[in-house]
Amino acid sequence: MQRLRAKIIETKEIGKKTTEQGFTSTETLCKVKIGDGVHKSLKFPDGTKDREHWVLREAIFPWELNKDNQIVLHPDETQDVIHPIQIQPLVNLEEKQVRTGIQIYEPDEAVKTLEWKADFGKLGTTEGIAERVDRLHLNGELTLKVEDELTPGAYLGKIKCGDEKAIEVALTVISPGTSILYTLDINRDGFAEKVLENTYLRAVVTPHFGAGLSQFWYKARNLNQFAEVHHHENTEGFLDIGGHQDHIENQGWPGELWNAEYTEAETGISQVTYRFELQKTKGVTISREIEIPPDTPFVYQRVILSYAGKKDDKAEKKEGEEKSDDKEKAPKPDEVELVYKPRVRVALGGDATFDQVVKIPTQEKLHTWRVEDSDWGGCEDYFGFQAGFALAHDESTGSTFALFTDPKAVDYFRRCYSGEKIIVRTYTFEPYSRKVKLGIGKQVTYGYLYAVGSASACTQEGMAMFSEGETFDGQIPIFLIARHIDDVSQCIAQLSWDGGSAEVRMHCVEYRGVGGIWQGKASIPLASRPTLNVTVNLDDTSLTLA
Repeated sequence: MQRLRAKIIETKEIGKKTTEQGFTSTETLCKVKIGDGVHKSLKFPDGTKDREHWVLREAIFPWELNKDNQIVLHPDETQDVIHPIQIQPLVNLEEKQVRTGIQIYEPDEAVKTLEWKADFGKLGTTEGIAERVDRLHLNGELTLKVEDELTPGAYLGKIKCGDEKAIEVALTVISPGTSILYTLDINRDGFAEKVLENTYLRAVVTPHFGAGLSQFWYKARNLNQFAEVHHHENTEGFLDIGGHQDHIENQGWPGELWNAEYTEAETGISQVTYRFELQKTKGVTISREIEIPPDTPFVYQRVILSYAGKKDDKAEKKEGEEKSDDKEKAPKPDEVELVYKPRVRVALGGDATFDQVVKIPTQEKLHTWRVEDSDWGGCEDYFGFQAGFALAHDESTGSTFALFTDPKAVDYFRRCYSGEKIIVRTYTFEPYSRKVKLGIGKQVTYGYLYAVGSASACTQEGMAMFSEGETFDGQIPIFLIARHIDDVSQCIAQLSWDGGSAEVRMHCVEYRGVGGIWQGKASIPLASRPTLNVTVNLDDTSLTLA
């Protein structure tokens, strides 16, 4: 997300207060003139620069804000500049009626209410009134009555308020067994993202910035399990925006993929494919297939590196020079060496609290690393990554993120931690692939399965977890996941809750580039969720989830 520079051109003091530490804090309403973006790698929409905007800030004496001071806008302030109208992405669908929240940026406090209108094409139109909730915003409720039952999908529309430009929004309707994919500027940065969604999760892809997964929302907890980094340490060069980013390690750090502008090659009902031709490694193309299978808490990615060969640099045609037949037939390099790695910045719920623990099994042991035991930074490499999974687990809430891949394709697994420099505590999962040599016309495929859940258990040999879907008809869907280093013959889950129990015989599903994942489904009454207990048995290995 771009951060905008701004110059204060007017101030209004709102009031003073004494903090718990005894400092005097001044709340100031600042009128600013928008300047450039902080980081050169991130774009912002045309017409943004030189706009005037109001922000509300607090400053401690003697560092009060004054006219002509230069400031950097917070992410939510930048979003208000670019998209002054927004709606909540979650939708309630009841009795042929869609309801969701709406927020409008309006700095004139004399305006207590605002009328707005929304047009969703064939779905219908609606209008309403938003009321002031703070010095800069008004809130309202968007209600849209529909004649027929809505089929699953994203219903795009536009909302307009006063003289503001109409803002494109989406109402999403999802039912069990479905996944949807739509294009929308969901993070309000002025550029369209690709959004993949089912009853368990919502994943956001940024094709204009590395085609990485910038957000990974677990709907049951309404939490983004990826870290979004909004603090920019530098103004140019590599920028870590959090989530998933790609790297070709033997290009040197950071390579060219992290901010590459990918081309959308193919789109399906629940998957999208992006391609990019590498410039620093001629003849190599990367394809990233991103999919959300229906009724699963998975984002499944397949990364395909292919080599078409390249002509000898000396054979390239110079300007104004004709190529001879010999140059046209110049030999191509027989092969190219590549080391690919994804870099996934994790922070359960947006911040790696001291309750979070990372578990990485190797041939040596089950490695356990706790956020509270770490200093402000550093990395650790784990060799013998034989089980093909790594977990991040919050011991206070049970919230879990898991990464699955083919252990045979991994040379070693790196875990890095960052604290002070990027403001929030986060850590990265970095499975380094083994070096491959690709001949002309050859390709290699890597697979990565990302999963979110509510509870998990792990040993050196295996793991299990379960996820919760959105509630339908008073029932919570439960999705069970397990993996073991050995080829187990069966996997059975035992569920119990007040007033009921269930046995689920799980089945093993093969994912290309990942391997086999045991999975199964159940459902429980909503009222019984606090009493749910789950045990997963992989042959003789028993795992109780907590």
